[in-house]
Amino acid sequence: MQRQSASKKCLTLYVVYCVAVPSTQAKPGHQMIKKSSHSLSQDKLSLSAERAEGLAADERNAWRHDNIGRLSIFCYNHFEASMLQSLARQGFADVKLTHLRVFRNIDYDGTRVTEIAARANVTKGAMSQVLTECERLGYLVATTDAIDARARVVKFTAEGRKLMQHCRKAIAEVEAQFEATVGARKYAELRTLLLEVRAGLAASDDV
Repeated sequence: MQRQSASKKCLTLYVVYCVAVPSTQAKPGHQMIKKSSHSLSQDKLSLSAERAEGLAADERNAWRHDNIGRLSIFCYNHFEASMLQSLARQGFADVKLTHLRVFRNIDYDGTRVTEIAARANVTKGAMSQVLTECERLGYLVATTDAIDARARVVKFTAEGRKLMQHCRKAIAEVEAQFEATVGARKYAELRTLLLEVRAGLAASDDV
């Protein structure tokens, strides 16, 4: 569980850096998240800057916008919006944001419902509702745990595994968009640094 938390922190920092550090030096303060010639084209995203950030622009309180948490929210929301658009183009228009947040917490070999809920930081009841919808769509199947008959294990169906391959393609497309904001060299450096950050966070979480 602790390693899962470190990985999520690392992924968030990954996306933040991609947008928050353009190829030209940004001015201090809230200017960092305003659209520039290097920003992602808004016609490719269904999310407005205000919706992505979760706040209306407010130069008087830039600290609320420019902290690492808010930058993470901004970039993460853009990442998910682009993911959904890419999947829709690939024929998976029935996949919603809530479904993505479930899929990312399921291991290929299957995961217990209680563990999926814990990873997603929601109640078991709330998670069960979304899992039922994903089962209805044909992406997941729940079976009795071979070790504990009281527990249910959720696995990807054949269609679900097909969807995961398309998710992989969608992520590649989104990463290419983000890479364009900083250039290939910086993006490669970022990945190397984040691998180190992830290892460091995982090690500190395990202490």
